[in-house]
Amino acid sequence: MNELDGKRVLIVGLGRSGVAAANLCVARGAAEVTVTDRHDAAHLAAALAKLAPGVPPIPEIDAARAAGVTVTGELELASRFIEAPLVAITGTNGKSTTTTLCGQMLRATGAPTFVGGNLGTPLAEAVGTPAGSVRGYCVVEVSSFQLETTRRFHPRVAVLLNITPDHLDRYPDMDAYAAAKARIFAAQGPGDFAVVTVDDPLVMHAVAGAASRAASNAASAFCWLWRPTRAGRLPG
Repeated sequence: MNELDGKRVLIVGLGRSGVAAANLCVARGAAEVTVTDRHDAAHLAAALAKLAPGVPPIPEIDAARAAGVTVTGELELASRFIEAPLVAITGTNGKSTTTTLCGQMLRATGAPTFVGGNLGTPLAEAVGTPAGSVRGYCVVEVSSFQLETTRRFHPRVAVLLNITPDHLDRYPDMDAYAAAKARIFAAQGPGDFAVVTVDDPLVMHAVAGAASRAASNAASAFCWLWRPTRAGRLPG
């Protein structure tokens, strides 16, 4: 069932991800899509509100949730329409370089590959493309801001490179910041991989409750990505 079919959607934030999310909602049958740059507009009647990553926690958003509005982000929304395996990469430092490198490695297999997310191109732009299909791959850089609104975002490979002090104007302390980063593992299962830096105690604490298989290097986690192009896709 199409989750957007017939829904009224409010898009808060008109950056590139907001425009991509609006286009996705229209393409997937939303009955009405309202877009605004006003952060106080979340009280408007809607079944779903999509927030830009830069929208801070504000009372109006809490009120919308209390009224039964589903509040989500472009990353979460787009991922529900992606059929390809997702590789998601986060960390305070190095995530853009790592995302770009992983994308180049997958493109070298000959498979259609999308590279984007917080890096620049919204994941919503991969929906309906060869890279977003079962025959492709999507590699996305994800930020803590994007992860705040994820619920079912499910990367087959989730990478947490490091956690060092950052964005403490948004988060009350390092624990809250680390908890946002840890959401990258939240929807993973036993058949998925968590690639982590073992000498970073905050990273190891973040992955401690993950249901996925932890790997201290990328080789064991990424081996399955090459196998589908040579010997058939692995189950799941």
